[in-house]
Amino acid sequence: MPVSRNAPPDYGGVGESLSAPPYDVEVMAVLLFKCPETGTPVDLGEVSPEAHLALSLWSRPITCPHCGNDHRWTSAHLRLAMQALQDSPQSSRVLIDDALDRVEVTALP
Repeated sequence: MPVSRNAPPDYGGVGESLSAPPYDVEVMAVLLFKCPETGTPVDLGEVSPEAHLALSLWSRPITCPHCGNDHRWTSAHLRLAMQALQDSPQSSRVLIDDALDRVEVTALP
């Protein structure tokens, strides 16, 4: 069963660095970002327990292959994704849905 986590839309921001909370994540996982225009997942790549902090820790645009627009990616999204993986250790994918009024992160099998 998917595990979801919600946060307000301003959770994280441009230039916010990611502190190193003690994640207890044992799996390699695929990060997916849901295109707000089409609803189609965009594959952001894999994240490993050891390498998650080496990812870009700053807000940056993601050019969507589905709609062609730039969508926002923040360190807060990564933080929520890592927490969702910790809460659902059998999961191998995380879907990030950043809508106007909320951010929902769902760990998927």
